Amino acid sequence: WNEGGKIPMSATFEGMPNKPATAQQSQSTQPGNKVKKETPTLQMKHESVLYLKANLEHLRGNTSKSLKLCSEARSAGKKSRGRSDESSKDLLPDVPRDVAEDEMAMADCYDEAIYFNNLALLHQSAGKVHLALHYYSIALSNMERSNDDASFWSNGLVKPSLSPEILNNMAVCALLARDFKKSYEFLARCIKLSPEVFGRARSFLRLGQSCIGMYTEFLQENKTLDNSRPSGIGFKLEDLGSEEDMEHLEKYPLVKAQLLLENALEMCTESKHGDADRECYDAARVALTYVKLQLKDAKGALELCKGSQSGSFVSPYNHLERIYREAATNLA
Repeated sequence: WNEGGKIPMSATFEGMPNKPATAQQSQSTQPGNKVKKETPTLQMKHESVLYLKANLEHLRGNTSKSLKLCSEARSAGKKSRGRSDESSKDLLPDVPRDVAEDEMAMADCYDEAIYFNNLALLHQSAGKVHLALHYYSIALSNMERSNDDASFWSNGLVKPSLSPEILNNMAVCALLARDFKKSYEFLARCIKLSPEVFGRARSFLRLGQSCIGMYTEFLQENKTLDNSRPSGIGFKLEDLGSEEDMEHLEKYPLVKAQLLLENALEMCTESKHGDADRECYDAARVALTYVKLQLKDAKGALELCKGSQSGSFVSPYNHLERIYREAATNLA
């Protein structure tokens, strides 16, 4: 860890004592012996290594050190690319100078998007969701400035778009911040940009949860809601996030939640990913049970309560399911 301009010979994990120097190490520092000049470490050369180390510290719960490592990774990336015209010419020798300069600017924005996305993740994990949303928006704007539509750099290297991942993170963060409409909007954009990756059951579960969140907010505000299902409303992937879709979300949040959760249940039933989808299946089933109860569909709610699958997997929603089963029985 580089602190105060000095790079120690060895790093130790937090909570572990530093190892004593060996005899060979102590002899090398005695007067009269030539000390070999330190070469730049891997930590200072490669920002990807620093980001991996920052992720490790994040997983260990050491947020402050992870933030420092992210900052060092950002600086290391700038140093490795350089900022002069000569550096851009050396990095991209086979393309015209103006193209190389434009691409260096796009590379800067691309790296800034990575940095601010990681910074937002750290603040989100620390519970600072509103600050995290601010950093996510900066990451997304940098990604858009980096010519997000291009799939390759001019030298032929792949340039994967980070926008779907950032939007997915923003949707989860907005859900934690109880900004349900924004969460729905972010995730709808994410699914439309990358349906192959994010068009999965868990994404539609989160969309349904956002609809339920909006419904509960409307109830607290004593708004009059129409829970009847209009003839023109339905579920179409290509309509997610459209102006008409957002209008339906405002007018019929429960109906939207029912459509999305039914789709999530269907996708979980068809999936073969084991316990990972079992948890998603149970979450969608319990959420849909709540929707059925609010729609006064006691029969549908009771049928969903009977849909618990047996096996080694223990659902974390058993207690909530029992509450809904009793409510459905009383309603019937």
